[in-house]
Amino acid sequence: MAPGDVSTYCGASGGPGADTALAERAGAARQAVADRPAATDQRGAIAPLPAVLHDYVREFSTNQYAKPFMNAGWQVRMADLSKLCAFQETVCIEPAQAQTAHANKDDLLSLARVTLGLETYGEPTVHFDSVQRAWVISSLNRNLDVIGHFTRSVPGGVGCGFMAGVTPSFMQVIRYRGRYLLKDGYHRAFGLLRSGISQVPVLFLEMPSDETLDLGNSHLPPEAWLGPRPPRLPDYQDDSVSTEVMLPGTRKMIVISTMDINAAV
Repeated sequence: MAPGDVSTYCGASGGPGADTALAERAGAARQAVADRPAATDQRGAIAPLPAVLHDYVREFSTNQYAKPFMNAGWQVRMADLSKLCAFQETVCIEPAQAQTAHANKDDLLSLARVTLGLETYGEPTVHFDSVQRAWVISSLNRNLDVIGHFTRSVPGGVGCGFMAGVTPSFMQVIRYRGRYLLKDGYHRAFGLLRSGISQVPVLFLEMPSDETLDLGNSHLPPEAWLGPRPPRLPDYQDDSVSTEVMLPGTRKMIVISTMDINAAV
């Protein structure tokens, strides 16, 4: 779903005439955005962390995956998701529901385990392609990555390889050029807002206005989310500016192959 434009998120099926219908919806969505006031009130988007979460954050800060963030100046704060601007084009419904199924708005610890937790989804699958002489590791989770390597002696030679796994993902909010933006955690934000939950703990960072943001793929142009009528997280569920379409599922893949080279010595 891409709020503030012709927006899509995984979940609904199309049919004959779907292209025409979507084009009409896109035009109506653009008009709805144009009719909005040219202002964005983000007061209260970020707030101090309640004392009940201090112990959790102390433990969180020592985790190997959280340490790089804390060392880089990120802080744990409370965020109001309903006030944050968005730049991601699509959100898939099924992962959003799965990742937020155990969230309880009356239990801040349960919310912290969703937004700043270490649990992951999308257990990797592995198979060996004998034709290409390659190991193929894949997962529905885009956070699949190479997390280590090894060498060891084996009978008749040496064994070496890579370790791959799904790494935890933390909900991240940045303040950039005077605007509060969700940088990571869009599926969870969608699921939480759909469940009526908007106040959650997040990693927060003030970013220099001259720094270039690394947004990855599938994002709206800067003039959309830095403009006078930016897309907001609630827009993913606003039928006047977004719509549901069926999109093909994707898997992230890591391919580890061999190569024979005769090098001069």
